[in-house]
Amino acid sequence: MRCQMVGKLGGRAKRLEVRQPQQRKTRVNAVSVPGQGPKDGAKVLQFDTPAGTLMVGHDGHLSRECPGNGGLRLWSYKNDEAARKECEALSRGMTGKHDVYNTGFSGAKLVLNSSDPAAVDKEEVMQYVADALNDLDGKVYTGCDLNTSEQDMEYLTSLSPYVLASIDCAADSNVATGEGVFGAVMGAIEFFPGGVRGNTFMVKGCGKVGSVVARSLVNAGAKAVYTFDVVSAAADIPGCVNVSDKDWTAVECDVFVPCSVSGFITVDAADKLAANGVKLVCGASNVPFADEAALERLLERGIEFLPEAVSSAGAVLCDSIEMYDSVSYQKARPIEVYAYIRHLTKSKARELMLKSQELQKPACMCLAAVKNDDPVPVGTLFSDWMKENTVEYDVAVVGAGMAGTACAYYLTRDDPSVTVGVIDSRTVAHAGGSSYGASRMYRQMYSVDYFSKLQTDALKLWGEIQSEHGVKLLSENGLIFYGETDTGETVEGSVPGAAEVMQRLGIPHTYYDDAAALNAKWPMKAAEGMEGVYEATAGSANASLTCETLMSAAAATGRAELNQNEVIEDIHEEAPGSILLTTSRNRFIRCKKLVLSPGAWVNDLLAHVGVQLDVEVQSVHWGHYRVRPELRDQMPQWFCFLKEKPGTWDGGLYYGFPAETEEPVIKVGIDFTPEDPRFRTRTMAEFNYEPDARVTKLIDDFLEKYWPGVFEERLEMKCSPYAMTKDGSFVLDKVPGHDDIVVFTGGSGRAFKFAPLLGRCMADLVQGKEPTYDIGPFSIHRPEIGLQMATKQQQGGAPAPAAA
Repeated sequence: MRCQMVGKLGGRAKRLEVRQPQQRKTRVNAVSVPGQGPKDGAKVLQFDTPAGTLMVGHDGHLSRECPGNGGLRLWSYKNDEAARKECEALSRGMTGKHDVYNTGFSGAKLVLNSSDPAAVDKEEVMQYVADALNDLDGKVYTGCDLNTSEQDMEYLTSLSPYVLASIDCAADSNVATGEGVFGAVMGAIEFFPGGVRGNTFMVKGCGKVGSVVARSLVNAGAKAVYTFDVVSAAADIPGCVNVSDKDWTAVECDVFVPCSVSGFITVDAADKLAANGVKLVCGASNVPFADEAALERLLERGIEFLPEAVSSAGAVLCDSIEMYDSVSYQKARPIEVYAYIRHLTKSKARELMLKSQELQKPACMCLAAVKNDDPVPVGTLFSDWMKENTVEYDVAVVGAGMAGTACAYYLTRDDPSVTVGVIDSRTVAHAGGSSYGASRMYRQMYSVDYFSKLQTDALKLWGEIQSEHGVKLLSENGLIFYGETDTGETVEGSVPGAAEVMQRLGIPHTYYDDAAALNAKWPMKAAEGMEGVYEATAGSANASLTCETLMSAAAATGRAELNQNEVIEDIHEEAPGSILLTTSRNRFIRCKKLVLSPGAWVNDLLAHVGVQLDVEVQSVHWGHYRVRPELRDQMPQWFCFLKEKPGTWDGGLYYGFPAETEEPVIKVGIDFTPEDPRFRTRTMAEFNYEPDARVTKLIDDFLEKYWPGVFEERLEMKCSPYAMTKDGSFVLDKVPGHDDIVVFTGGSGRAFKFAPLLGRCMADLVQGKEPTYDIGPFSIHRPEIGLQMATKQQQGGAPAPAAA
């Protein structure tokens, strides 16, 4: 039977004649066409426009009480039949999203089949769409999809009230989708060995959605993130490996996250994904499978599929908030909306995986079992959720390394009423940062009086902590500075410079004026002309144990809490004395004062308040070597100064520690970084923890030449990040223009020995006191720090250089 639309849509769009088995009239007497595919139920209204065929798909009964909702897609299809089939499938897919979360909507989708989507007159198209929406009178709402933008939706909003596109909120529906996908991945990956840090991911499609997913996975510490896009440059995302030059089905990974167009996973592609070790496909694309056979093959090959109804729901969740809690939505900052979306998708993905285990069925076949039957649309719960997921502290400390734990220690020690929250992206003194391990040198042996005196003062505080808590944090091994005397002043001083300061300040020391004396004392082979200075009271600090002791002491007061594996994703200064942090655990932390002590991650955090510092992240190599057992007790703590070799990577500064256990194993490392971009980055997202063979050989060759016959084998080599300033000194100051924020960074590989003193001074600044010690040399305003601050006009863009 043929039917024809009665009347016209706003005088612009004319209804096509379509074949259908049944007629069902809408308010405008339009007729829906039931789906002709394998799954009936979805219906499509078709309208002829000069720009192409406009199709309004809906899955279920349309009503103003539960309107249809889905984005507007402009695409070029083979024919109208192909467009109609995709419109039906997308509408059904939207129903899945709406039902799973109870958004308060039913499934719908708008599709315009155009021979050239890029060439259409967008404003004209929006006029046709507005006429259709207005005649449907609130039974269908739309927003962005492929080839439609926020600007398009803003214009459409001026023509029709039935648009949900965050026009009155800064939230971006595409970013919201990406955040939702990431949340779902994080919920599902908990059910696979290794979690996010133990698995590799590939993101296919790096537009707004895919790029958000890829960056978020990097920030979450994923083992590796591979990116693919037909526009290769789009896949160049910091911390990711661009594989756009490869066949995407041939990339080995554990988790595949498709964020591109529909229908590209075929039976053949499913086989290839399985062959390359894929364990989970997280649906971010709507209808990613070419047909049901492709999905069946994926499941047959033992790959779990997290359906897009769960993972790709960010935009419709935004719509639910915008529709049912519009006042809160308009007031909210985007990051707050995204946190709620991540919470919802992560929780739902976890619920689905648990149900899959319970029912012993693939997750994608358990959707009906996790349908949200709550009568209240999920969008109405947004503001209450924010309140319930906000914790408050007087002081929040970001970073549980040396500086952060020392600051928390003195804050809780000084003030019996203060509450402190310490937040770290991983754990206390974790292995990926600069405060991990059992050995850090402490010494008064400096070429600068200031640092020598600072160490003397710090040692008193070290003694107090050890005495009060009954723990040994320092081991007095003695330290020999030796080597060439014409190196000039290095980042660690020089042999003659240190001797001069020791003499001037009256610090006990022994000077060795020739190589023979050094060789007679220790099992080294100092070259002719080398000299040395020895400080018997120097030694090694147990770095990890120190941080754990300080944090435990603060927590023992009952007024400090440690929040681990939690990344700070946003810093918002609500008012003087009120700062709101948004975290990766999809919650909020409100504090009166904020301490930033994140080491090499400092600029990632300062960017939230429009500030940047000239801090370079450098990769520094160190390893463990086995020495001959009979020489174990003869190995000193040492630092060797050699002249840098121009044109090579050899910076000339090498060090070693005595054995830390009964085993004849010692730590050896370098205190330089080659002038090569592989070892010098601006952010930790670009940092490479893999040791370099050429640098490793420098260490091996040094030991063979200057400690011959001592070392039996190299056991391991590692790389650690150093946050380096131009002058090799620290930053400890209030953040300019942000009096409630204190920052410590730029440890430059030499800060740990001053840990208690630095924590003491940070606590002083937080409490509004004059610092106990002179920290003038650590000013954030000194020219070498390159302070940049964004003006009000520049907020959201790159900070501008600030006056020193």
